[in-house]
Parts: sequence; structure tokens; C-alpha cells
Amino acid sequence: MVKTQHNAVIKCFRCEGGEYTSYKFSELLAYDGTIHQTSCTDTPQQKGVAERKHRHIVETVRSLLLSASFPSEFWGEAILTAVHAINRIPSSVTS
Repeated sequence: MVKTQHNAVIKCFRCEGGEYTSYKFSELLAYDGTIHQTSCTDTPQQKGVAERKHRHIVETVRSLLLSASFPSEFWGEAILTAVHAINRIPSSVTS
């Protein structure tokens, strides 16, 4: 059984059908009882929630860098800060 660092079991693995389509990888997922789902390449409509979350993170990072007048070299640190803050904001999804 595949587990994450937080001991959560992975029930379903979704990808665009690129690098995670090998027979061995699919066999490993099947052995662990994980469902393997693929979406069509270049179809963001199939991953709406993930695309929206990504946009939210990028917009937050841009706002952080602009408001602090930091150069783009701090992009990585700003992403970590933005995700840390977003994960602590109460939402209907996390409640």
C-alpha cells in the first residue's frame, strides 16, 4: 500500500498521460490498489480545480513580490510563503 509522509493512503492517481503511463507504473498502482486515471493532454478543462488553485497561488505570489518590491529571484520563497498562508485560511473545502 502506498502511503504519503502523513500516512494517508493514495486511493487515486490522476495525471495527463505523459510520463506516468508505463506498464510497470500502472502495474505498481494496481498492485497497491490505487486507481490510475489519465486525462487528455492540453485539456485544462478536465482539471479545473487544480488549474484554479494554481492560478490562485501564482496571483498570490505576484502580489507578495510586488507589494514588497522584491525581485523575481525570491519567487521560490514567495511560493512557499503563499502556499503556507493559503493552507491556513479556513475554507469550505478544508472544513
